[in-house]
Amino acid sequence: MRGMAALLLCCTPLCAANWRTLTAPGFELYTDTSDRSVTQMLERLAQIRRVLPEIESPGPVTLRIFLFDKQRDYAAFAPSGAAGFYQTGFERDYIALPAGSTLPRVVVHEYVHFALRRGSPGPRPAWLEEGLAEFYSNAEVTRNRARIGAPILEHLSILASKEWLTAEQLESSRGSPIFYAQSWALVHMLRSEPQFPERITARHLEALKRYLPRLRTTSIDLAPAAPALQLRAEPIPALEALLVQGELALRTNHVDFAGTFYEQAARDYPNAASASLGLGILARARGRTEEARGHLQRALVLNDRDAMTWFQWAVLENDHAALEKAARLNPNFGEARSLLGVRATDDGDLPAALEHLQQAARLLPRKSYVWYSLAFAQFKAGQPEPAATSLESALRTATSPEQIQMAQTLLDSLRR
Repeated sequence: MRGMAALLLCCTPLCAANWRTLTAPGFELYTDTSDRSVTQMLERLAQIRRVLPEIESPGPVTLRIFLFDKQRDYAAFAPSGAAGFYQTGFERDYIALPAGSTLPRVVVHEYVHFALRRGSPGPRPAWLEEGLAEFYSNAEVTRNRARIGAPILEHLSILASKEWLTAEQLESSRGSPIFYAQSWALVHMLRSEPQFPERITARHLEALKRYLPRLRTTSIDLAPAAPALQLRAEPIPALEALLVQGELALRTNHVDFAGTFYEQAARDYPNAASASLGLGILARARGRTEEARGHLQRALVLNDRDAMTWFQWAVLENDHAALEKAARLNPNFGEARSLLGVRATDDGDLPAALEHLQQAARLLPRKSYVWYSLAFAQFKAGQPEPAATSLESALRTATSPEQIQMAQTLLDSLRR
């Protein structure tokens, strides 16, 4: 990693108000913080890639990382109280986190979420995903060995002082300190099993109480370290800095906050297609259809080779040809694939529907509606067993009572 650090330190110093980007295979970093914090974060990413070599190769979905210099700037985008967060998106996924003392653990935790999302054919239970992310978060990597599973004192203290969640509560909860502590401890205990259970029972929790006093760190041998990543450090034009922050704000449902970035971009760069696209997306999010139509038309005039612009137009105008064009311009555009699959199902073209929806499920494995659409197409194609498997994934990823009811109704029909 010395070569990486030297590259970063050779970059022209920039004030904290300026943004720059660093690109590497599989991810891109946007930051306004110091070289020291960036180097620390990149070293941790390189370490976790050695511990989890199966996630080394870039997948179909790229990762955009935001590293904020100031906590208050990060907090404007983040869920309340989150030390860092991972967010899926249309064309890419996101990690956002602040610089500071917790950076080494937090960046690994969030990166493991991305690795699990990219490498899994379907969703995992929330306790398992959070437990795995915590389990690897404090990995200690030396030249040829790694120590994983070291005790996390904060979790041990919570487990000793708080009332534990029941098995049923653990399956349905997320976000509380005891949830993270129990999830971490369960992964620690179950890691030696051939595979993790799909559901936690009271028997697992009783075994966990006996296991905690015997909790031990595991050492594993590592392959020789790969050469340092060859990074390209570049200042970001002011327009790009505005647009990427607006995009992150929209993806985290901060619509009005996103407007401050997109509106400034449009004022400062009135002939930029990306600024018009941002205003169009913003207008759609606010329910202003005519305004969105005008902005998107202008964006297409300025640049007709952008997949997101064609996708937004397709959704606004119910334009099938525009949707197909978006998918051609970006074959890994999960939302476009999903809509094409639904339309093919409605038209009775089940082979095309299955192709689109299977690809969409691979790209968007945490979207319940994608799994439901795939299950419905499989059901119509006379594939009840794959349909049932897809519906289990739809139930596991459901975020509303309506999604649960739809998936459960179709699953009951299959079982009958």
